[in-house]
Amino acid sequence: MTGSRFCVTGGGGYFGQCLAKELQAQGHHVVLLDIQFVDSPAVRLRENALTRIKGSVLDRKTLEEALVACDACFHIAAYGMSGSPSLDSKRTHEVNVVGTENVIQACIKLNVPRLVFASSVGVVFTDQEIVNGDETMPYAPLDKHVEYYSVSKTIAEKRVLEMDKAELAGANKTSQENELRTCALRFRGIYGPGEPRTTLRTAEMCRKGLMMITFGQKKECLTQYSGVDNSVQACRLAEEALRADRQCRAGGQAYFIVDGGPPVDSFQFWRPLMDSMGIEYPRYRLPYKLVYFIAFLMECLFHLTGIEPVFTRLEVNLIGVTNYYSIDKAKKDLGYRPTHNHDLKGTVAYFEKFFADQTAIADESKTKPGRPLDPKLLFFLMMVGAVFLWYALDFVIE
Repeated sequence: MTGSRFCVTGGGGYFGQCLAKELQAQGHHVVLLDIQFVDSPAVRLRENALTRIKGSVLDRKTLEEALVACDACFHIAAYGMSGSPSLDSKRTHEVNVVGTENVIQACIKLNVPRLVFASSVGVVFTDQEIVNGDETMPYAPLDKHVEYYSVSKTIAEKRVLEMDKAELAGANKTSQENELRTCALRFRGIYGPGEPRTTLRTAEMCRKGLMMITFGQKKECLTQYSGVDNSVQACRLAEEALRADRQCRAGGQAYFIVDGGPPVDSFQFWRPLMDSMGIEYPRYRLPYKLVYFIAFLMECLFHLTGIEPVFTRLEVNLIGVTNYYSIDKAKKDLGYRPTHNHDLKGTVAYFEKFFADQTAIADESKTKPGRPLDPKLLFFLMMVGAVFLWYALDFVIE
């Protein structure tokens, strides 16, 4: 199928633009809906095959404008994935749960026959090891999550999948596409050149000298990440697998979408990025429970003062607890064939240039003398304080 029209909610971000680029390469017109459109130097789109609509999935009128005459919707708009936004349960619920319901109803109303939902491995993961987990795993109990993002994704994913085969408003007996067909793709830490959340955040921590420790429940904590090119490939294949001429074999199904090959060490995976910046690999290892406690204190500090947490409990769990997944179902149903698995070469090259350009701009704009607070020192002092409090509380409890 060529010359189709696709809507990407949350399309103004890095992942959405990467997906749009791939869809354009397939000959399709793409409608991007988002509250803002970030400049992604690593992604260049053809404006003659693109429509940008500024708005939210919470605005039904704007959402319907974006979905008019579309053949499918890729719903990747979300809130609260990391950092302080993950601590805002109200906003996270609005965007991820209410927003998803709005997308479903708009697709039905406007006869958009296919919906691909961007979900998360967080729907099954809490703080217990997952070894080669597959889609037969049950959803994690909602009260076991330490943040609302995974709760919201669980609620939204269930709703998307249960709405598979919902009758479209304009259904007729002569059409092959009378129903809304849906599926969910469960990603884990999308990374790539210019990716601003997982990748840039890690690169910034390396650059500021904040990657001083490792931690984990066990000596080696294994996981998988979702390379952006592989994630985009999975989205395209999932949409195709929802079509009537493909027997809608992905209808009502969920799939883990991570890189192929063996799982990687949570910290060693980022070592090429550290090496490129001349950062020594961390020599010190702290107990997992202590780091988890530090994350808890950071979350409390955010609620009291608004200071951005360096990491949250969810992020500590994802890094410090082994969790990796089988992609056999995606391979079988979708034809998913990940490439360049856990390969940071392109990412390293991008950020080497990115930080060099930033340094050059900063050097040109220096006007005032002064020495800002060293973030490395601040982080060190915070950890020392947390360690002291940890042992003090342990003494009191005993």
